[in-house]
Order: sequence, then structure tokens, then C-alpha cells
Amino acid sequence: MNCKKFSGWDFAGWGLLQEIDLPQGVKKIPERMFAWCMSLSRIILPNSVKVIDKNAFEECNELTEIAIPEGVEEIKEDTFLKCINLQKIVIPNSVKTIKKNAFKGCKKLLRVDLPETTKYDKKSFPNTTKIFVNGIEQIPAPEEFRVKLSSIVLRDADVKETREKLVEGQTIEVHSVIHRFTPRLEAMTKEGEHIGFLATTVIQKLPRFKKIPEGQAFDAVVKFGSNGKIEFVFMENAEFYPTAFPEQGARLNWKRENYAADQLPLNEADFDVALTAYTYRPAHDADSIEQYKEYEKAFSQEQADRVYIDDERWQYTTYTDELSTFRNQDMSLTMLEHIPLGTEFQVKMGTVYLQVGNNSWGYGHAGGSEDYGYPVPAFLLYHQGVRVANVPLVFDSHNRQNSYNAFLAFWKWSKQPTLKPRAWLCNIINSEPYEYGEAPKCLFSIGFFPGNIVSDEQLDMKDAITYCGECDEKNRYLSTKKLMEFFAKAEEINLSLSGKSAESSVWLKNANNIYTLPAGLYQDEPAEYTELYKEPSQEKWYTLRQLEQRVYEKRGESQTKYLLDTSGRFSTYFIAAGTHLEERRKVCLERTNREEVEVIRERENAYDPNALAIKTVKGEMCGYIPAEKAKWISCLLDAGIIQLEKSYVAEIMEWENMEPQKPTLQLEIGCDFCWDEKKFAVLSGRKEQPIPFVLMKKDPENPDKLIPLEIYQKTPELFTEYEEFYHELLDDTEVL
Repeated sequence: MNCKKFSGWDFAGWGLLQEIDLPQGVKKIPERMFAWCMSLSRIILPNSVKVIDKNAFEECNELTEIAIPEGVEEIKEDTFLKCINLQKIVIPNSVKTIKKNAFKGCKKLLRVDLPETTKYDKKSFPNTTKIFVNGIEQIPAPEEFRVKLSSIVLRDADVKETREKLVEGQTIEVHSVIHRFTPRLEAMTKEGEHIGFLATTVIQKLPRFKKIPEGQAFDAVVKFGSNGKIEFVFMENAEFYPTAFPEQGARLNWKRENYAADQLPLNEADFDVALTAYTYRPAHDADSIEQYKEYEKAFSQEQADRVYIDDERWQYTTYTDELSTFRNQDMSLTMLEHIPLGTEFQVKMGTVYLQVGNNSWGYGHAGGSEDYGYPVPAFLLYHQGVRVANVPLVFDSHNRQNSYNAFLAFWKWSKQPTLKPRAWLCNIINSEPYEYGEAPKCLFSIGFFPGNIVSDEQLDMKDAITYCGECDEKNRYLSTKKLMEFFAKAEEINLSLSGKSAESSVWLKNANNIYTLPAGLYQDEPAEYTELYKEPSQEKWYTLRQLEQRVYEKRGESQTKYLLDTSGRFSTYFIAAGTHLEERRKVCLERTNREEVEVIRERENAYDPNALAIKTVKGEMCGYIPAEKAKWISCLLDAGIIQLEKSYVAEIMEWENMEPQKPTLQLEIGCDFCWDEKKFAVLSGRKEQPIPFVLMKKDPENPDKLIPLEIYQKTPELFTEYEEFYHELLDDTEVL
């Protein structure tokens, strides 16, 4: 080789390159010059080399040793990133600086001898690498960390007063907790007063403290920064010990198993039901006013007036101020933070407001208002006299079982109206991690016990929509007793989606009549309005016994339709995995929609033999096709049955989460596949399925008949799942 100047990326990704001697005269090894040369095991750098740029040897997996030429003054960031077999490196006296992460991932580099004048970062080498200077091992002094407070606090803790009492040098306890589905380090005074949470963005960079076991604690010292902000100082080798406040972690931890039903006093109940309730989140001034009054009565006007602007900042308002400030979950979440599982709640029937969709009658009834809500009857769940959660008495197509259970419970209660309901909090559930504004749900066990009083709460239905027009002031209230009478006379129930209402329609019938509760609202004389509806199909009607046996889960449930495509081409989309890594995140954010990318088969991937990497056309790593999808595609690619015609960026999304400095990133990749349409056809789901698409072989003797693809039969771990799909798909398919 006679070339003496390179521009970068010249050998990047050369998988077959095993060894190379660079000639004298080469002065610079540019960025990523030998990156991803997976087979490169030997390289000689001439003494003329003065500069080695970052990522120059990234992921040279077979490289075991290398000598840096005299004259190189700096080893830059990520130069030998993930050279997993690198065991020996010679560093000359000319090297003055070794940058952060220069040898990150070089796990077999157990020893490095450095010149006295060489400065290096704590993270220049893996933790397993021992550093020697003049034959003496360098033991680094423990690092001191200074961490600020997060913007997250416990909402009913007066942190302002607690923080004002802190003094410079005061020792406090920091312990590990799970707060709203998120691991956090909580700071408390030695007397048990909540100070706040340590900034998550900083803790994420400290592996030892990031992984501190729940229930463990360490000491930190209070310091005040130049701007007066509180900081907590602790050493890298801080000793862990069991927290002095174990009940705090147990109380805040929402990531727990359900509270066991056998721990609840349900033996004397006539019947009980498990219901998923929504955290009470006012959608209307009426809801806000009711919760405000309850909170003020249970605690104080001052507590009720304290309204949060965000998690850390709050202001005092008054009852007469704009009530939209209460249209959030602050009161409900404040209560839930301090309620242990197994706590008993009071149950009442009441009214809650639900938002009306823009295609509903309610939307037109409200004059097209985007902010319109309508009242519906609901189970309200109270703690200390304050409503905290609710189960609306409307049909939720996204949670059929819960809807049927709620109606079943009310139906059975209406048959014995003197029963007294009691509820116990069994868990708090939510998608992880918890994001602000996303309502957690609560799991309750509700038992109905013998009693002698008929519930007669008045449900305020003033703004309810009916097909008779608006409710007037005289008829604004609906009694629970009347609602129970309506349910009690029914023998069968049918929950049907309705294009004429905001949510759904409840059909009840007996031998003589059919009654409807449109949009979950009360209406007991529907006969003259039946032209607005199609009569519900007979198979959707269920008796009380059928609901108890959950027959609805087996009957009337159509399978997801699949499409049979014989065109020889198929397009699908994937949400890329692994984009959270910092180096990939930067690459992803530089992409534009419709930009072409490459999906590369990585057969030698140590973590996944089916790996499909997503890279830019320049070879920059973006992420991977999710493993559970890749396994179905890679075997077809390897067998040559399908080909990837094109892959491109479909969409890049970024949104705020609990760490504003590091928003969540989602990269969606579009892929166009093709195959021989004379030999194969594809079944694809209208909705996302575990299998991205199912390829089947056409029977040569009968082109209209499809048979299983042999490639799956050769892959036992796939064939079982494939076989389950195969038999049910053909029975429920529409041919394009």
C-alpha cells in the first residue's frame, strides 16, 4: 500500500480485512477509518502517525494488541470503543492525554502501563483495567459527587419549610425508593422529613448509586451552591446501610404485586368484583368543585388552595379563581402517595364527567366545544371523604371485561338494593415509566355486604345529553334508586357501540320491553327513538348468569382480520430498538423523514444471531429491528426467499418524559420486501401482530391452496408459534 493520506471511513465495515501494514508517511488515522473491521487482528502503525482520530478502531473485535507510535499526543474519545479482545497496548511517552471512553468496552484489557506525564480520565478505561506508572499500580482516590435536587417532590410535603431549616454541613439520609413507577433516590432529614429527590439525570451517570437496592441508604452532606441552590455531597465509596425509614419505600412503591384477595374480609359479602378504576381527574368545573370541597373539609382550605404549576412549583389560589387549575390529578395523586395497599375505601354512586369525542352527538350539543364533558353515573371511591378514583358506568371498548364487570356489579346490586358496598385498594397500575399527565389506574376489590338502607344519592345530570333535548333545571337530578329500578327490571344486557352517542349504548330488556341508556346516560322511554338505532344483534345479549360466567369473552369476539397479499411485495414498519444509547441517539436525530437507511444482517452478532442492524448509508449505527420481529425475517432473508428492496426513515418522534434533559426518542423504519409472487403469498394483520407478516407457499398443483413454509419447520422455536397462526389465519382472511 502506497497511499499516505486517508479521508476517514476508508476501511470502515470491511469484514474480511484481517491484517494491514500502513506505510511510512501516513500522518493521520482519520475518524472511523477501521471501524467495524470485525476480522482485523493485526495492524502496524508507522512512526509517521501523529494523530489518531476518535472511533478509529471502533468494534475491531479480533484486534488483540497494538502499539501507538511515538509522536501521537492524544488518544481521543471512543478510539478503541468495544474492541472486546484487545489485551495489550503500548503507549509511548509522547501521549499526554487519554480522553474519556477511549477504551470503553475493552473488557480483556486488564493492565495498562502509562508514562508519568500522561493524564487520563476516570472513564478512559473499563473498571476492570489496572493502571500502572513505573510499575506501581495507581489506586484512584474516591470521587466526590455533588448532586442537585430534582423538580419532583411529594405533593403534600411542605418541602419549602423543610429546606429552609437545612444548614451547611448537615448530614441527611438518601435512600432508594420507587416513586410512581420510577426508581428514585429520596433525600430525608435524619428526623424523617421529606426534602425531595436527587436529580435523576445525574444519578443515571453513577452506576453504583443507580443500582442501589431498594431499602438501602447512604449519608450525604448538605451544601449550598453559589446561587443558593441546595446540593448534596457524597463520596464514591459511600457505605450503604438499611434505611431508617423502610415504611417510606413500601408506601411509595407502586410497582407491587396485587394485594391478595384472601387478605380481605370478603367472606361475609353476598358477592364481590374486581374493578379497574381511573384516578379521579376532573374534566369539568362541577367535578373540580366537588373534589375541592371534599379536600378542604378533610384537610384544610390552605391545602385545597395549593395548586401545582409543575411538580416542584405551586401557588395558592382561591375557590373563586379559575377552576381549570384543578383539572388535573394533583389532589388524587397526593392522596394515593400516602395510601398503602389493602386500605379500605368508601364506595358511593355519583356523577363524573367524561370528555365527548368530536364525532358524537355530545360534540354538536355543546356547540362544537373542544372542552365539553358530559356526566355519567359512576362508582366513586373515597378515602378520608375525598373522591380519589372512579369507575364510569359506560362501556369501554378498550377494556371490555372491566366494563362488563362494572355493569354486572351494578345489576346485581340493583337486585338487592339494600346491600352495602365496601372497597379495598389492591394495586396501582400504570404503563412504565410514569409520565406526567398520564392517569394511573387503581385495582379495587369491591364487596357487597348485607345492609338495610337503599342507596339514594342524587346524580347531577344537568349537562347530560339525551335524545329528548337538554335536561332542564327541574330534571337535572337522577336518583340512584331510580337508576337501580331501571337495571333491576332487566333480564338481559347488551353493550353496543353507537355512532349516535359519545361512548356507547347500554341495552336492557325483559320479556316486555327494551330499554336503553344511550352514552351511559339515563333514558327510560326509548321506543319513539328506536329509528336512531339498529336493533342490537341477538348474539350480543347476555343474561346475568352468562355475565358471571364471562361468556362474552367467547361469544361475539371476532378475530383480527388478516389480508392475503399475492402481489409479491409488502411494506411494513418497525420501531427501532436500542436508540436510547447516546451515540446512536445523536445519529438518529440527524436523520430526516424518507431518508434511506440500510438494514444489515449481522449473523455473527454475539447477542442475537438473528440481528438486523439499522445503519445510515455511511455506516453509522442507528439501532436494530426489534429481536421478536427480526427472528421471523432473518430466516427468510438467509434462505433467499425474500429480499429487502428498500428501507427508510418513516418518522422520528421525540417527546418529554420525567427527564426533560433527555427526551424519549422513537425512530420508525419502513421496509419494503419482495419475493416470487408465483411461489409465495403473505398474510398480514390489519393491526400489529407478534409476527410482522406470515409468508406461505403456494401449492404447485393447486395455486389457490396455501401450505406452510418449510423454512419455519426447520426452525423449531418458530414453527410452534407459526403453526398456531397458520390454522386460524386461513379461516379468517380476505383476499386482495
